Amino acid sequence: MIFLLILFATMMLCFALARVTYEYTELYTVIVITAGISLLISLILLPVSYYGTQSEIAEFQSVQNTITVARKKGKDLEAAAYQIKIAESNQWLARVQYWNKTIFDIYYPDEVMELHPIE
Repeated sequence: MIFLLILFATMMLCFALARVTYEYTELYTVIVITAGISLLISLILLPVSYYGTQSEIAEFQSVQNTITVARKKGKDLEAAAYQIKIAESNQWLARVQYWNKTIFDIYYPDEVMELHPIE
């Protein structure tokens, strides 16, 4: 959310400076257009990223449940495949939890912070 506010503030500041001072109006115009396009793209990508992460959370929970059931049944033949899938799932979780703590947290649902790595 902070990222979007910074883009909006930059756009408004340059727009105001262009109207008050008549120096560097071309530069201010380019900055306003660039910030406006960036803001528009960010707002378009927001639901795409958010709901994409929601589906990945469901996939992570599915992998976690599958591995729990397989461990209870004592299937050792597929242990290597499970270890690879566990590593991939934990890698995804670490990446998403990291980005959820930055200024881009609006793009990631807070439910990812409730998930724990698969052991």
